[in-house]
Amino acid sequence: MSRNGGLIAFESRATDPKSNAAPTSGVLGNWVYTVATDTFNEVGTRPPISDFARFPTFTDYDSSLNPATLVFTSFLNFRANGTFPDSVATAPEGLNTDNSAEIYVTPLPITSTNTFTRITNITNLLTFGGTRPLASETRKRMTFSLGGAEIGGGNGDGSTEVFYLVTPAITSQSSAVLSFFTGASNMPVAAATPVPSPTPSPTPTPSPVPGTPSGLAPGELAIVRSTVALAPSDLQSSGASETTRSPALPVELNGVSVSVNGAAAGLYFVGNTSKQINFVMPIGLVSGLGTVAVNVLDAGANTDTLHRGLVQVIFAQPDIFTTTTDAGGRASVFNITNPLTQRIPEPFSITSDNGTGTLVPTILEIDVTGLRFAARTEVNVTIGTTNITGDADLSNVTTDSAKNICPVPTPVPTATP
Repeated sequence: MSRNGGLIAFESRATDPKSNAAPTSGVLGNWVYTVATDTFNEVGTRPPISDFARFPTFTDYDSSLNPATLVFTSFLNFRANGTFPDSVATAPEGLNTDNSAEIYVTPLPITSTNTFTRITNITNLLTFGGTRPLASETRKRMTFSLGGAEIGGGNGDGSTEVFYLVTPAITSQSSAVLSFFTGASNMPVAAATPVPSPTPSPTPTPSPVPGTPSGLAPGELAIVRSTVALAPSDLQSSGASETTRSPALPVELNGVSVSVNGAAAGLYFVGNTSKQINFVMPIGLVSGLGTVAVNVLDAGANTDTLHRGLVQVIFAQPDIFTTTTDAGGRASVFNITNPLTQRIPEPFSITSDNGTGTLVPTILEIDVTGLRFAARTEVNVTIGTTNITGDADLSNVTTDSAKNICPVPTPVPTATP
């Protein structure tokens, strides 16, 4: 039921809910009942096969609590006009050719000329069950549940999880270029550029200069910069932690949000004067070309600007934190031989007290990002010309994170790998 009590959305096998006749269809239709006029209107064309539960609801309310939009879920391949392709050859005309669980919106009141708009892009075919969208006052913010899907946020066991969906009301799209950097030592990432005409698709693998990162890894601390402001004003998240999630990093900060292939990124810093954002790459991304969307809402100016860019998503991209927390400086390394003491910074000795008065080989902790999914055997550490291998390599990078390091930017330096 709508908030003003004037509309009711439901599903029924009836072809005329007012007739009180026995249903003649074995497939549920989607209906909206208007209380004031005592009328029923079916939403779109009755599908040829049964859908899962659509959970229809209302959103986009005005000051009188009149809704302007119906929201529902479906795995059917609707056309934009609410009809269905009638053959395999015409299937590409639909909005959901892979029959994944998707959320749709359509305007109110319901008429025979209604158009459907798909607002999710879930391509994992292992999804099961209805998504049950729960809308806020507007379609901009919704929550929904979904099982069996990895859509970028990290769902390795395929369990049913609750998702937060942000759909910005874009007023303009910026043509400014987005440039990416590793977030610990500020190394520039090779640009992913389109292939020259006549093939306009993005190149799958850039050819970076030796020593230049080819991309960013899931869970890696990263920086995106542009030639224009990327926030209404500078703001740093306070107390949030990607590591402990108490609280978790915000996915919206000062009106700014960042997504990679549709998955929201946690934000440490958004900048107006520095024209940069410090963020964490979503942990559930798969390797390949990543489409980055930066949305900047400036409520004071009543604008909502979309910036787009491309970055390669790669399995791992080691990036060592430095003593400058930026380009240059020495590696951020600590002596952790004695578990009863705090981490001890440089200089280091070859041996250290392990807390019992016994001198043992010193254990060093190197703070890195970009290695979340790498195994210990895949990590090589070199100090000077000495390779640390075998039992001397105690790497445990499965909990790699962006740490709690997010320096407030200074004027952009020249990054040195």
